[in-house]
Amino acid sequence: MDESDPMETIGQMKEAIDSTTGAPNQSGNSEKMLKRGRRWTIAAALLLAIVPMLYTAARHEISKWYHAAAKDATYNDDHATSLQKLIKAREWNPGDPNLSIEEAGAYLRVGQADKAASVSDRFLKSSDQRYAMMPTELNKFELANALNLSAYSHALANTDLEQALKNVERSIRLQGGLPSGSIDTRGYLHHLLGNKDQAVKDTELAVAGFEAELRRQKTSVRQEAQLFVDKTPLEYVEKQLNETHAVLLHHRGLAYEAAGRAEEAKEDFEKSKELGYSPENGVW
Repeated sequence: MDESDPMETIGQMKEAIDSTTGAPNQSGNSEKMLKRGRRWTIAAALLLAIVPMLYTAARHEISKWYHAAAKDATYNDDHATSLQKLIKAREWNPGDPNLSIEEAGAYLRVGQADKAASVSDRFLKSSDQRYAMMPTELNKFELANALNLSAYSHALANTDLEQALKNVERSIRLQGGLPSGSIDTRGYLHHLLGNKDQAVKDTELAVAGFEAELRRQKTSVRQEAQLFVDKTPLEYVEKQLNETHAVLLHHRGLAYEAAGRAEEAKEDFEKSKELGYSPENGVW
């Protein structure tokens, strides 16, 4: 019979069991640490997913602030400030195609057609890539606008006119029918290239098409204005319609003048000026 201390024997047995299976208290600690580690892993994974989303959302929100400030400046005819705000808006959200369109337009309003051409060409490249990868109606519409914007910017900058003509021809094919804005761009390019007959034909088509829609558009704007307390945005839309009409008439006047139709040219120039044609104020 063993006469050793029973407690000592129990301790020895516990040590023997622990040496092969691990101590129960250590196992408990290991499980706690494992669970804690899993929680941290899940939390880290969630953070990895959420942080980029929050960062992107924040950038887009900041872009919206700059964009709103740009619109306010535009409504007040402060085109220089509008341009600076639009540049900031596009920098914070470079993936928004509308910001590139507006930035190019802002450059035109401050008389910097060369920079408008550069911005519109960059926009055209990205739009072309999007349409090639995903030829949806929305991407087709965006590409048609990009082609016309690039063509018109180059027309005003008097650069790459032959390529600009090809671009606006493609824009017209994508849109179908006789879109007055693109037809006018083509007519103005023909004028700059010395194609007198084609310039007259296109600018006449553009003015006729625009005037056919003008009354309906103005009626729609005035009806919508009754629904809003702040009528500034809608008043600005009506002003833009008048200015677009002025530019189309001026282009037709240039085509008439080059074709030797002096009286008709004079009438167009006078009416164009009445409607707001003014290169120094960004209407050209």
